[in-house]
Amino acid sequence: MKKAVWSGLTAFVGVLALASSVSAQTTGNINVQVNVNARAKLSIGGTGTITFADADPDVVGTFNSGPIALDVKARTPFNAPVSLTVQANGDFANGSATIDLSTLQFTVVGAGFQAGASDKDNPVTVGSWTGSGDHTGTHTYTLPNSWSYATGTYSVQLNYTLVTP
Repeated sequence: MKKAVWSGLTAFVGVLALASSVSAQTTGNINVQVNVNARAKLSIGGTGTITFADADPDVVGTFNSGPIALDVKARTPFNAPVSLTVQANGDFANGSATIDLSTLQFTVVGAGFQAGASDKDNPVTVGSWTGSGDHTGTHTYTLPNSWSYATGTYSVQLNYTLVTP
């Protein structure tokens, strides 16, 4: 009979030990932080050169560049303005001969992009958005083809600027 008592007592102590280890619990915390800095990135598709090939003005009244891909990426403070502008460094020039830059027009496709005319004195808005994002679109330039142009190769540089706070 003594043997049965010791077996029962051993089983009781084993269950008690098991119950106390199951109820032990501890917790810990990890704080997670991410740093997000302001960034801006502009990608202009193509070769970086638009070439309008010579054509008879009676047949081709307007030169067209074809679509040029624009990719504007910006990380800004919440609801901060983002704008893309373009400004030329002068009129089209060929020695002393010029073509008025304001005749170089552009159309756009894409949300937030804006059509307009080129300007050598002031930046012209090509697109504007609010807050961070990735905005893609296309830009197509047109230039009237005229009998009044002096012969030669004309050029102008267009400077794009992406502005974020």
